[in-house]
Amino acid sequence: DFYLSGGAACVASGFVSSGKRGRALAFDGVGDHVRIANSNPLDLTGTSLTLEAWINPRVLITSEIVAHEENGGGGSSDKVAFDLVSTGALQFCVSDGTTWSCISTPTSLIKVNTWYYAAAVQNGTAKIIYIDGLNQSYVSTATTMASTGRNWTVGSDTSGASLNFNGSIDEVKVWNRA
Repeated sequence: DFYLSGGAACVASGFVSSGKRGRALAFDGVGDHVRIANSNPLDLTGTSLTLEAWINPRVLITSEIVAHEENGGGGSSDKVAFDLVSTGALQFCVSDGTTWSCISTPTSLIKVNTWYYAAAVQNGTAKIIYIDGLNQSYVSTATTMASTGRNWTVGSDTSGASLNFNGSIDEVKVWNRA
C-alpha cells in the first residue's frame, strides 16, 4: 500500500495549493509531476488493486492522475493508468504487458474547479470507477498485472512529458487490494 499526502516535503517543493484536506499537489499542466521510485510494496501484481485521489481540475484536458509504468517509457507503456479525459470522464486502464483493458465513466461527470473523490478498483473479477462514492462504471473483467519493478507518477504519464494534469490532486492512495 502507498499513501501520499501534502506534508513538509511537498511544501518545500512548491507543488502546493489548498487541498481537500490540508494541502494538495498543484499542477499547471506543463510538465509537473511527482515520481515515486519503485519499491517492492508498490510493485503490484495479480488482479486486485485500488487507486484513490481527490481531484480538482482547472481545465478538462486528457491527463493522468496516477500511473504505473511497464517498460520504463511512459504513455503507452504504462501498466496502470487512472486518467481524466477531456470530455469530463474518468478512465481506468490495466495492462498485462501485452493487452490493455480499460473502462470509462460517462462524459460530463467531472467539471472544472470542483473537488471530486475518484477511485478506480479492480477486484479480481471486475473494474469499477467511483466518483464521490457512487459507482459510475462497472465492467466484468480483470487483468492480471505482471511485476514491473518500475516507478509510479502522479499528475502525468510516467515519463513526465505528456498527459499533464492541470489542477490539484490530494490524498493519493494506492492499495494492493480492492
